Amino acid sequence: MYEGFEAAAVGTIEEAYREDAKVCMINMTVRWKRFRNCHLLNIAWGAHSKKFLGTRPAQEVIKKRWRGEIRRHVAFHKTFFVSLFPILLLYSKLIPFTPTVLYNIDGHENVKVNQKDKEKKRTGFNAWINRVNAFYASPSIKFQNHAFFYILFLVLHAYVVLFEMGESKTWDNGWILLLFAMVIMYMVDELRQIFKTDRMFR
Repeated sequence: MYEGFEAAAVGTIEEAYREDAKVCMINMTVRWKRFRNCHLLNIAWGAHSKKFLGTRPAQEVIKKRWRGEIRRHVAFHKTFFVSLFPILLLYSKLIPFTPTVLYNIDGHENVKVNQKDKEKKRTGFNAWINRVNAFYASPSIKFQNHAFFYILFLVLHAYVVLFEMGESKTWDNGWILLLFAMVIMYMVDELRQIFKTDRMFR
């Protein structure tokens, strides 16, 4: 019975995408109160429906979610340096964002903004804050930063174990204290993710 429902859902969403891709993409992200305020991707993920998640509309939504408000693929070296130095986002053309972020307006690609408003809203401290929030909220940037700091943690751990252990008291060694702090931070982050995922499906 489960496979029958899955096949019906896959056929329905693919047919809807062929009829009107834009409306189909919107419906993919609508939250349903009868399903604990989850959208279709949440439900498919909770049901382990790989066929539904592999459909073209689902993949399009996942790609957009993965980029966040960043408009298109950006070279790795740009995102890496901006992650380390967010002040670089003062230059608005370095990382392309959607109009919602650039001009602080409601809407998406079809929003029309006159040139004076563009130049006014593209610059300034508030515009920079909007770009910083949108940049670090992107799942792709979160993953990139997580991977970078995890590699940094492994290098620090190897250094402490090889060169610092036993030479001085634990509480007098700044490297060991930093390593302990990073372990605690990772533990807190894992607990946060566990509780966040659990609340999603209650």
